[in-house]
Amino acid sequence: MTTEPPTSANLVDVRGAALTAGDSRERHQQVLARITLDSMVQFVGLLDAHGTVLEINRVALDAVGITLSEVEGKPFWTTFWWQVSEEIRATLRAAIERAARGEFVRWDTEIYGRAGGSETIVIDASLWTLWASGPPPGSPPWSLHWHWWLRALKQGRTRVLRRTPKKRRP
Repeated sequence: MTTEPPTSANLVDVRGAALTAGDSRERHQQVLARITLDSMVQFVGLLDAHGTVLEINRVALDAVGITLSEVEGKPFWTTFWWQVSEEIRATLRAAIERAARGEFVRWDTEIYGRAGGSETIVIDASLWTLWASGPPPGSPPWSLHWHWWLRALKQGRTRVLRRTPKKRRP
C-alpha cells in the first residue's frame, strides 16, 4: 500500500507551527524544533552566549501572559520572570557567566510564573552550554540552554511538579 505524499496545499499545523510539502529541509527542521520546544512541560529557552533571549517555549510564555516578541533579543535577566528582586537577577547574571564558561549551573530561585504573572513560583533552574562541535579552546559558546522544573509551594512543603518514578518498597 502506498501513500501519496502531501501536496503544498496539504498543510500540517501543530500549535501554530505550520509545514507544507514544498518547504525546504531547513524549514522542516526549524518547525520540528519549535514543535518539540513548545511540547515540553518545563519552562525552556535558548539564550546566546551573553544571555540574550533567542527562543522561549510556549509554556513559559503563557504562564505569564507574554509573547516571544516581547522578550526576544533582550537580556534574559531583564525579562518578566526574573523581576522578583535585584538579588534574583544578579544570581541569574552570575549563572549565565558561569554557564558561558562551560559550567553546568543549577540553583533554586523564585520567579514570576503563575496566574498570568501575578504570582511567584519556586523553580529548580539550570543553565548549560551548547557547543556547535565541542568547545574550541578560548572561544565563547554559541548559546546557553536554560530550563527549569516547576515547583509549587503547598502548605509549607515543596512539591515537585514533574513525574518521578515511585520507589517500590521491598
